[in-house]
Amino acid sequence: VLSKNNLQILETICLENRKKDILHAYDLKPSSKLLFCGPPGCGKTLTAKVLSGVLSLPLVYINLPSVVSSYLGETALNLKKIFDYIQIGEWVVLFDELDAAIWRRFDEVLFFDKPDFELRKNLLEKKLVSIRHQGINIEKTASRLQDATGADIERICSDAIKSVILKSQNLLTASDLEEALQRHLARIRIIEASTNLMEKNVDC
Repeated sequence: VLSKNNLQILETICLENRKKDILHAYDLKPSSKLLFCGPPGCGKTLTAKVLSGVLSLPLVYINLPSVVSSYLGETALNLKKIFDYIQIGEWVVLFDELDAAIWRRFDEVLFFDKPDFELRKNLLEKKLVSIRHQGINIEKTASRLQDATGADIERICSDAIKSVILKSQNLLTASDLEEALQRHLARIRIIEASTNLMEKNVDC
């Protein structure tokens, strides 16, 4: 579930890489360096995983903060080891927590924003398809999730489905989904309160 612009770019990237031999015949290279940016939970890492599946390539995940070292020369050595490793094969390589000051080095830049109303509806429909449900107003629920990320919506649906299964039921109702939604809102309130408290402590 992606914005039309991001979906179009990714479909083009996949097509170029599937037909890279044809491009090479014309001395052209497929786009291979993408920069994903946007708030957490909006699908950046998931998109990298899907790309690796679509292109039938293994995914290599690299958390850059764990590579960076305070010791002189160690960061460069760590990066050399990584690039030496990925040169021996063909992969989808995900460098996470990258400093976006270097965005000009990438072939494409995609911004992953929180889903709009239509995408929220689409996500809800997809996530609830695995269980029978009744009395759920998808449009109303989507409108209530205005500030939710894709990950938030997935968790709400997952929590609701698990609750129904653990009660040995096979029908998800509006009250089940509402209960999961309220748990999500409670989590958000706790996170916001904790963040505000931490900021106040820093200010002191």
